[in-house]
Amino acid sequence: MRNLTYILLIFIIVSCKTTKTLADYGISDKRYICSNDDYKNGNLIFKIKDYEFIFDYNNFEKELESYEKETSTAFSKTLRNNYFNQKNKIILSKIDREYFINGTELIKFEESFGINISIDNLYKSGKFYLKNNENIKCVEYEHWEPHDQGTIDSKWIVSGKVVNEIIFGFVN
Repeated sequence: MRNLTYILLIFIIVSCKTTKTLADYGISDKRYICSNDDYKNGNLIFKIKDYEFIFDYNNFEKELESYEKETSTAFSKTLRNNYFNQKNKIILSKIDREYFINGTELIKFEESFGINISIDNLYKSGKFYLKNNENIKCVEYEHWEPHDQGTIDSKWIVSGKVVNEIIFGFVN
């Protein structure tokens, strides 16, 4: 009877152990990135929640064009021709998961994916200036890419709060 109790106890301990799935393995990139004063007068303003991330439009356009070469799209030309020339600045705002140009015009879903990748690349390389009321200079960046299957995502974290989360898709 005593051996049965030990066997039952070992079974309970082993069965309560958490199991790892393929989605638990991957590449995690966590770092602090500091706001760069060189971009203080940039001409692409990305508004999200109470923060403004200021980028140089030319850097953004290069990132977007790099994405467009892979997908055969031309949204960067539309941005430059239709929006950039009007005020010499473009204001992108993100509400929930939707982007708006200059506060009013909704960006199509297929175009927002290129914007996600381009802005995320500029952010993680420190090519931005953070304008806010709290005088925050450095922010956190987290990127997760699973090895085999699962969701690829990035998080921009300011003062312990996720300000922007970008979900890139699902890897099989």
